[in-house]
Amino acid sequence: MTIIEQIQAGLQRKFPGADTATLTRIATKKAEGVTDEAQVDSIVEGVSLTDVMNNYGDFRAGQAQASAVTNYEKKHGLKDGKPAGKPGTDEDPDALLRPPTPGTLHGRHARLPLPGGRHARDVPGGGAGADARGPPGGRAGGAEGRVHVNRREP
Repeated sequence: MTIIEQIQAGLQRKFPGADTATLTRIATKKAEGVTDEAQVDSIVEGVSLTDVMNNYGDFRAGQAQASAVTNYEKKHGLKDGKPAGKPGTDEDPDALLRPPTPGTLHGRHARLPLPGGRHARDVPGGGAGADARGPPGGRAGGAEGRVHVNRREP
């Protein structure tokens, strides 16, 4: 009989109605580093009902936390905290290598042609908006009245 089994048997005698899994966890934890069988009785005597209750409560709290994470991931379509089935995941690893669908581009990429030979600037909201134009009659802006914020003035 191993030391863990001896401690577990002693705990079952001391706490006859306690959950076996809880007593097994306590016995495993208490048996760490114990090599002498003479220490088993003192270890069993050192475990109180409060220790058993705390261990059971900690175990249940851990279960509840794991269950909450699992339920949250199911509800929001996640797997290991990442979107499940989205581009770049294990289900579609090559999705990021494919070119984007025209019309879904933003910023400097919006100048790429859309289906039918149109450009993003021809689509309402597709080109530079009113917020990108400079002040009326001001220095900012080029031929189309856009502000060039990345250029330095001499």
